[in-house]
Amino acid sequence: MDNSAGGAIAQPDTYGRPHLAAVDSRVHELLLRQERQERTTLKLIASENFASSAVLEATGSIFTNKYAEGYPGARYYAGNEIVDELETLAIERLKALFGSEHANVQPYSGSPANQAVYRALLSPRDKVMGLPLPEGGHLTHGWSVNFSGSDYQRVPYRLHEKTQQIDYDHLRETAKRERPKLIWVGGTAYPRIFDYAAMAEIASEVNSYLVADIAHICGLVVAGVHPNPVSHCDVVTSTSHKSIRGPRGGFILSRNEDRYQPLHHPKSKHNLRRVPSSARRTAYEYYRRACRRFAGSSELVLSCLRSADRPQRQGSGPGASGARL
Repeated sequence: MDNSAGGAIAQPDTYGRPHLAAVDSRVHELLLRQERQERTTLKLIASENFASSAVLEATGSIFTNKYAEGYPGARYYAGNEIVDELETLAIERLKALFGSEHANVQPYSGSPANQAVYRALLSPRDKVMGLPLPEGGHLTHGWSVNFSGSDYQRVPYRLHEKTQQIDYDHLRETAKRERPKLIWVGGTAYPRIFDYAAMAEIASEVNSYLVADIAHICGLVVAGVHPNPVSHCDVVTSTSHKSIRGPRGGFILSRNEDRYQPLHHPKSKHNLRRVPSSARRTAYEYYRRACRRFAGSSELVLSCLRSADRPQRQGSGPGASGARL
């Protein structure tokens, strides 16, 4: 099969399929109204931009048809060879653009990108420092109505009362007292330059991950008018559809190695050696409580069980009996 660009179908309606106006006139009308609104209305929303025709063409393309779960070269579905090339191209371009060691281009937007950082680096109830939303921060930096404020302990840092800039001295004092596991630097409405070097120094003093959220300023970073956080931070998150006018999505930049792996995520061979004996003991205790093991015992992590063949009392189904074991 010819998978080259020269062998591609030239027009999306080659098969004689009608355009949107004929398929769904109501949706087509809303699309035209939105386009007219954007052409005639001045909007000063920092989260939005005007995508180019090329971006709109790419995001409404044939790639909409593909499921591409997994990563390049390791997908759950077949037929992703070209998708792999596309994702790899995006990754390599991002790495070159920001000078990062690693890039992930799969988040749907900035908030899922930030959530991925939480899941990768933290455990529930870990302490997180961030700039509060009313002072220019972001919902995902520990604000109470967001998962970051309910699943984790939020430790806010503040702006200096007179200068209305981040008070780095007070931030250092708070970090030393609270010892957060992660510190956010970034926001949605902070009009000053972030001092990544100062933040990195503070984070290093308290063994905290430093994560920069540059969703609103990444275009300025690319243009060279705002410092690049990559060399100072453990992780950098952003969106691709704001100031760099790309397709709607998010991305994550990071180092290849986790400098705090031994401290925050230690690997214990001692604990792993105890898993088989614990599994055998668990299987034995289930057996004593009227369960049967499929394999008779357990030699690894798994114990295969099923309920014993015996009459059940009314209201005592598998869930009820299981709850007592």
